[in-house]
Amino acid sequence: MQKIICFYLLFFCCSTLNAQTEKGRIITGTILDAGNSLNGILVAPANTLGLSFSNVKVDFGGGSEIESRVTTFTLSPRIGYFITDGFALGLNTSYLFQRVNAENNDGETTLNLYSLGPFARYYFQIPNFQPFIEASINLGQIKQESTFGFGGPSEGTSIYRDVFLGVGGAYFIKNTIALEVTLGFRSLNLEADPDVMEQTESTNTLGMRIGFQILLN
Repeated sequence: MQKIICFYLLFFCCSTLNAQTEKGRIITGTILDAGNSLNGILVAPANTLGLSFSNVKVDFGGGSEIESRVTTFTLSPRIGYFITDGFALGLNTSYLFQRVNAENNDGETTLNLYSLGPFARYYFQIPNFQPFIEASINLGQIKQESTFGFGGPSEGTSIYRDVFLGVGGAYFIKNTIALEVTLGFRSLNLEADPDVMEQTESTNTLGMRIGFQILLN
């Protein structure tokens, strides 16, 4: 009797495991992350949607200051597909819009960031709590237009690169929903248009992400 019970328990666990990260399923979800700043731009991770408003004041001394209103909108959906049990390939996309209005001189700067790139994730086949490894790279560009500044109106385009490597674990609340924690390394790189300015900037961050993954049939 005990052997029969153990057999059915093992069969149920294996069936649950296969149903969670089996071939043919679709993976998506959302991530809670503070993001990273690159050249003053808050770059959010994949699967985020955000809208923020802020005031920025810069004091140059001697009574000279600039006060600005900043509006930022981010949309970074991702979707993946399990090509085999436990191994998913997918696509990250990202769009960011930012507008800075300077109250002192009626100037305005607008910025648009577009990026696209693949990701790969592998789950180690353990029931209910599954460790995983992930890698992704996004490539894109940033277009910026400004109507104020020391040099007058200006515009420019920069090349953007975002690389992420991480390890984590997913706890399956249900067959279709998992709570996950990821520890990863993220490298952001921005290269300005050489015709406008010889400038590159990079940010390297080690951090933790918390989020939910949804797996669809």
